[in-house]
Amino acid sequence: MKARKLDHEALARNLGSTVLGKVTAGSGYFGALQVAEEVRGRFTKPVGGGRARDPLWTTKRLLPVKQETLAQLEVLARKVSRLVHHRVEPLQIAAVLVERNLARLNAKEMAQAVTSAERIEGARK
Repeated sequence: MKARKLDHEALARNLGSTVLGKVTAGSGYFGALQVAEEVRGRFTKPVGGGRARDPLWTTKRLLPVKQETLAQLEVLARKVSRLVHHRVEPLQIAAVLVERNLARLNAKEMAQAVTSAERIEGARK
């Protein structure tokens, strides 16, 4: 049975409430639910078989990460895989997170992030 979309406006009205905005989840179980929902909406299985992925992804690149970061991505990938009922790889999760966060940043915030990272890297040398 296919799940129905939740009408947040109707739910709020029935509860005598109002919708004030969208809440974004951070890490943990609710963060995994949010990523799982995005994976469910974006990933499709190829016609000829294989691993489900976002069909708009046309380029493959290597993404160097720290071991601790990979461990976190592996935990999140396992949680998301259980929620969407198919295997999701850790670096697929990384790609979703990168795309989601880049979409949220404006040009000024991106410039600040890059320059602060350059300052930190320069201080390490």
